Amino acid sequence: MTSDHYTVDEPQFEYLNEITGNNREIIDQIVTLFIAEAPKDLEKLLELCTEKNWEAAGKQAHKLKSSVANFGLLGLKELFFTIEHSGKQNTNTDQIPLWVQQAKTRMERVINDLSRRPNSL
Repeated sequence: MTSDHYTVDEPQFEYLNEITGNNREIIDQIVTLFIAEAPKDLEKLLELCTEKNWEAAGKQAHKLKSSVANFGLLGLKELFFTIEHSGKQNTNTDQIPLWVQQAKTRMERVINDLSRRPNSL
């Protein structure tokens, strides 16, 4: 697969299959947890940007980066890495809110796609 495949933010399940031994019940639980928690984590990231708390925003982006990595969402992982690094280093702070909005839009699509996904793919 080329990296272009991942720019569309289509969830991949290879990593989850690997770490769970293809256990569909556990994968379904991970997906359900992601659908429930990711929006809250995004809202927290947005709040931190509003507060201009860049270091905390970087830490919150780190949490989201780990979550999207589980689904092979490499483009989003890179975007959250950029937010994380900039927040923790207090650099490009004028760009962080824009990146967060981009991430939010993309994450909403992923969450919607996962919500419509049949259990036990």
